[in-house]
Amino acid sequence: MKKTHKRMLGFFGLSLVAMMTVVAATMPTPGVLALESPSVTDTITVIVVGSSPRGTIASPENGAVVTNPTQHLTVNYEKVKEIFVYMKYIDENEQTTGDHILYHQDNLELQPGTIEQPLVLGAGGNGYGQYIISVVGIDEDDNEVPLDQVSIRFLPIKANAVQNEEDGLVDLRITDYEDDVESIDVYLDGVKIATIPKANLDKVTKLDFGDRESGTYTLDLRARYADGSVVRVPEGVEVEFDSMFVPHTDVPDTGRFFQNLNISKEDYLVTGLIMFFVLGIVAFGIVTSNRRGTIKRKGH
Repeated sequence: MKKTHKRMLGFFGLSLVAMMTVVAATMPTPGVLALESPSVTDTITVIVVGSSPRGTIASPENGAVVTNPTQHLTVNYEKVKEIFVYMKYIDENEQTTGDHILYHQDNLELQPGTIEQPLVLGAGGNGYGQYIISVVGIDEDDNEVPLDQVSIRFLPIKANAVQNEEDGLVDLRITDYEDDVESIDVYLDGVKIATIPKANLDKVTKLDFGDRESGTYTLDLRARYADGSVVRVPEGVEVEFDSMFVPHTDVPDTGRFFQNLNISKEDYLVTGLIMFFVLGIVAFGIVTSNRRGTIKRKGH
């Protein structure tokens, strides 16, 4: 009887363990729930508003040099009741126009905001040169507060130049230009030294500085348009020129060791031929002498 009770208790325990194992195996894991059930994500945007007026010009970038007259103006502001965006133009002769209002808005109630609008350079009689964009706000006490300012340059051509140490010529690269530029004239010391057609504007142009002395030179570029007009680029292209890199045809380069001895390749060749003939004559004389001595000895 006792054995029967023990067996029943044993079977009951095993059955209980089996049931718990089955239940545990069928329970969903946290990973499975995460995959099967849709997740809910809350996105919270926090905007920290300062205690004082602020205005920042996000574009155009300060110091930018552009050839496209159509740019984009982006200004972020906060804590102002009213905002102004001005533009001032300075030409190549340093003549300055007054501040022209690009944008104005009032009743802002000190709330943050963003200005997004096109910025057209060269309009209103202005041309190539420097443009200064400035932002001014009116605070809650009706005070005028300067907020930000950037300066950009509008040019028909962007270029750079560097001397090639291998051939001594100056490599001129046109890095950017207006679409309607047909050709570019290059001047040095008031003299035109090259004309670059539109087909070659994206290639390197070789410039010969002749026998000029070493120093810093400025290339004057002038853009020609389809209508026949010519526009001088307000900013010249500076280049460092070293006359030592220019090869001289009268004294070819003969190597680093003899470069200051004024010895040319022709000198080497002539000297070598002379030595060859001298040694040949001496050798011929020695051979002839030996033959004569041999003949005499045979005669005795």
